[in-house]
Amino acid sequence: MWLEERKLEEQMLQREEQRLQREEQRLQREEHRLQRQSEERRWQEQKEFEERKWREELELKRNEHKYRESTAVKVKMWGDALRNVICRMPNESVEVVSVFVSVEKTV
Repeated sequence: MWLEERKLEEQMLQREEQRLQREEQRLQREEHRLQRQSEERRWQEQKEFEERKWREELELKRNEHKYRESTAVKVKMWGDALRNVICRMPNESVEVVSVFVSVEKTV
């Protein structure tokens, strides 16, 4: 009788151990699943960040291009270029002819 009780106890212990092992495996699978989800979320956030950064850079380039192509910027650029090449208009009317000759030679 004692042996039978002992065997029954061993069987119960084995079953309990098996149940604990199954539970541990289930917990490990769940932990692995959560880690995968966390990694996927992190990759998704990284992807969204890079896409947002790319869009911002593209928008900056578009704005810069619009700015450079604006009439005011072009007029300023050409004005600065001419200011450094063409001499100033003189106050004396006799010297005006020489200014026009100088401009004609420059162009």
